[in-house]
Amino acid sequence: MPKLIPIDHNTGRPTKKNRGSGHLYTEMRKRILSLELPPGTELDETTLAEEYGISRTPVREALIRLSTDSLIILVPNHSPRVAPLELSDIRVFNESLQLCQRIVSRWAAGRRTSKDLDTIDQYRLQHKEAVRRGNIDELVEANRGFHSAIGAACGNPYFAATYDRLLYDGMRLVRIAMTVDNQDTQGPIIDYLNKTTDEHDELLSAIRLQDLDKAEALAGDHAKDGMSRIADYILSTMAVSIDLSSI
Repeated sequence: MPKLIPIDHNTGRPTKKNRGSGHLYTEMRKRILSLELPPGTELDETTLAEEYGISRTPVREALIRLSTDSLIILVPNHSPRVAPLELSDIRVFNESLQLCQRIVSRWAAGRRTSKDLDTIDQYRLQHKEAVRRGNIDELVEANRGFHSAIGAACGNPYFAATYDRLLYDGMRLVRIAMTVDNQDTQGPIIDYLNKTTDEHDELLSAIRLQDLDKAEALAGDHAKDGMSRIADYILSTMAVSIDLSSI
């Protein structure tokens, strides 16, 4: 069960002992990944400090943590800003995601522990339940958790960190696709979400059975199909040319 954060009912903000960089990091991360703070948004330390009732020091600490997740861009003598997300870069992102997802899934199949399997399975079930209930916030987060847990199981922290960065950008792309105001895409999106739960089942099974070749193949197909669909949904209402044919 998630930990409840005590709230000051006079201000509506977290109580003082919970007003730290950790809480701000969590809240800002959520706002960025949900697109409440769109890509490219400039941020002001003083405004954030006032909004959350904290000093500027924990604000800076939270922003530094977010920058290590590649969610915030920090440049000397410039305002912090939410990392941009160029739709024209989807092709390059797709190449990177496919390669990294194949590698970490293959290695996870060969190196996973029983604890790793339990963690991956927990996120798989959370994702399946979120899809069943149609909860976009939960299914996007659970999907990232599922793949991030596979990354953690690969036994290579450098690849796991790179994969996590790709997954964060992937979350924002998924949110853009999910919020496309086009009724023609709603049925296909629902069908695709149901398909992803089956693909997660198959991928976990291959990792559990330590079938390295199958895990790699499934992971690559999963990434390729997902990015193709996301690009299609975005292109349905946006004039952006994205060629994925050579991937």
